[in-house]
Formats: sequence, structure tokens, C-alpha cells
Amino acid sequence: LLCGLRASAAVAGSGFLQQQQQQLPLGVSPPADNSAGTQHNGDGDDAPPYRGDLVALHRSLVEIPSISGDENAVGEFLVDYLAGRGFVVERQYLPPRNNASPSTSSSSAQQKPRFNVLAWRGAEQRDPRPKVLVTSHIDVVPPYIPYSATETPPGLDTTIAGRGSVDAKAAVAAQIVALESLLLQHREHAAEAGSGLDRPED
Repeated sequence: LLCGLRASAAVAGSGFLQQQQQQLPLGVSPPADNSAGTQHNGDGDDAPPYRGDLVALHRSLVEIPSISGDENAVGEFLVDYLAGRGFVVERQYLPPRNNASPSTSSSSAQQKPRFNVLAWRGAEQRDPRPKVLVTSHIDVVPPYIPYSATETPPGLDTTIAGRGSVDAKAAVAAQIVALESLLLQHREHAAEAGSGLDRPED
């Protein structure tokens, strides 16, 4: 998992849902014969079990200002978040920006190091040839727009706004939650088969 500064490539392996399952908006119930892993919470809102984690992570990322040149705070948040969930995390430090915008030209912003966040599951030594690499970026264009979300009755769409909410920060949140879900499924299947995970980082 690489959360960098203006990285543009993304490589994915197996799909998050089975091919025969239809992707549905949050709050929309699947057909009766579809077992897409949703849960009913009793108020008419059928949501996937990972919804709470995804929304919370997404909000945390969007709430942290990270205009290009001043991404230290969001990078440190991701380091702590991923390390707290069992990932080995590495900072890849970058040189300061020479063309920092006025909003990032304060002495405090210039003193904070810039870095990519590289994380993986497994042993301390990462696999030099991983099977799957997901990437995005954690910086955004100015100006900073605070996070906001509408409060709507159950069954209606929720509107979320904020800088990066439908761009890179949304991708980072979705990738992390999807990766954790895939790793969990892999462990469960391995346990059912009676075998351990030889390569938990894959």
C-alpha cells in the first residue's frame, strides 16, 4: 500500500466483490438471492459491514488539511492508523517543494518533512515483488475545504463534501478498507482449510 504525493498509478489483483455480485449504492438493499455481505441494522438501512470503518477513515483524512507542500499531518495520521492495524509502515522522505504555494510557505510548514507512506503486512522485510500494489496520493490542491456531511433520513443519499472527499482521499480510504477486508477473508479461508498464512503480506 503506497500513499504518496501525487502518485498516479494503481494496480489491483482480485476484485473486492465476486464478479456475479452487483455493486449497489450504500443504503440500497441487494436482491434476496444476493449475499454481498450486507447487514441490516433495523432502521431500513442495509449497509455493508465495512461502512462504519470506511466513513470514519474517509472523514479523518478529509478533515486534515494537506495542500501540496504541507502534507505532514495527514502522512503522520496514516502512519499511526496503519501501524495500529498491524501494518509495517515506512516513510519515504522527499525533498522540500521549491514552488510551495502561499498557503504552505509559512516557516512551520517548511520545517515539517514531506514523505510518502509505504505499508505492508507481514514480516519486517517487505517482499520486493508483491502480488498487489495499491497507490494513491494524499496531497490536494488549494484551497482547503472543510469536511461536511448532510443528515438525511434512513434510505436517502448522504452528501459528503470537503477537499479530497471524491478524489485522492476517498481512494486512500477505500483502498485501505478493501485491503483489510481482503486480508481478513484470506485469513478466514486459510483457517477453514486448516492451513496457516504463509505470506500474510500478499
